[in-house]
Amino acid sequence: MIIQKQDMVQLKQKILEYVRQNGPVLPVDITKHVGVNLIFSSALLSELVSDKKIFLTYGKIGSSPLYYAQGQEQKLSRLYDYLGGVEKEAYNLVKEEGILKDDELPPKIRVAMRDIKDFAHPIDVKLGEDNIERFWKWYLVSTTAAQDRIASYYDKVNQINREEQKSEIKKNSSDELETEIKPELVKVEPKTPETQKRLTEKKPEIKEIKERRVNKPVDYRENVLVYFDENEIEILDENIVRKNSEMDFYILVPSAVGKIKFFVKVRNKKKISKGDISLAYQTSSKENLPCLFITSGETTNKTLEFVQKSFEGLIFKQIKN
Repeated sequence: MIIQKQDMVQLKQKILEYVRQNGPVLPVDITKHVGVNLIFSSALLSELVSDKKIFLTYGKIGSSPLYYAQGQEQKLSRLYDYLGGVEKEAYNLVKEEGILKDDELPPKIRVAMRDIKDFAHPIDVKLGEDNIERFWKWYLVSTTAAQDRIASYYDKVNQINREEQKSEIKKNSSDELETEIKPELVKVEPKTPETQKRLTEKKPEIKEIKERRVNKPVDYRENVLVYFDENEIEILDENIVRKNSEMDFYILVPSAVGKIKFFVKVRNKKKISKGDISLAYQTSSKENLPCLFITSGETTNKTLEFVQKSFEGLIFKQIKN
C-alpha cells in the first residue's frame, strides 16, 4: 500500500489528537486506533517525538514505553507499579522532599535516582572550577522553585546573601564542606571576664523563666534555655534566626572526658523533614562540630532511620511546647 504525503500528515494529526485525548498510552493502542502496521506507526511516532509534539517515557510497561502530550505529566504515575523496589523507594523520597542532594543519599538510592528519569530530574551546580554538586528535583517541581530551594540550601550552609545565590550559585572550592565530624574537646580553664559575664547574665534570665513558666505561657526559646540549664550545658553563643521559630546555639556539653562543643539548631515547627535536618548537619559539618537538633515538631520513623544512617554524630532531641 502506498501512502501519499497528504495521508501521512493526516495520520500524524490523528495520532497527535489520540495521544492528547488519551495519553499516556502504549504504542500498540495508538497503532490499533490509527489502523496501520506497527512499523509505520512507530515511524510516525518517532517524527512527532522529534518535533517535540509528543513525548516518550524512559520507564516501560513490559517492553513498551508510553507516549504522552504536554500537560499529562501527572498521569505518568501509572508507571509506579512497574518500578523495582529500590526505584519505588527513590520515587517516594524525591516526591516527598521535592529536592534532594545527590551526595547525601544512600548509595542504592543514588543509583536508583538515575534509573527513574521520568520522575527525578538532575540539576548540577558548579562550585569553583572543578567541583560540581548534583541535586535531584521531583519532575513536577518547577525549575524556578527548584533553583530557589537550592539557593536557600547554600544560603543556609554558607551564610551567603540569598539574592546573590539566585543570580548565580557559586562559591570557592576552598569552601568545600567537611564530611567528617570530630568533637572538639574544650579544656576547662578559668573563664575570661567576657565569658563569665555572658554566663552570669543568663542565670537570672533562666531563674526568672522557671519562676513564671508554671502560670504563664513561654516562648520556645525559654524551653530550650531551661533544658540547657537542667543539663548543665553552657551557652557560648546564640543567634535568633526567626523569633520563636528558628535559633542557633553554640554550647559546651559536659562529658567524662571534658566539655564538648556542639552546634545546636532549634526548629519550632509542627513537622520536621529530612531537609531541615540536612541543613543543620551541613552547617555543623562545615565548622567541624557535632550537631544537636532540637525541635518541638514531629517526624517520621523513616526520617529518623535516614538520619541515623546518613548523619554521623547528629543527636535528635524533641522538646515539646
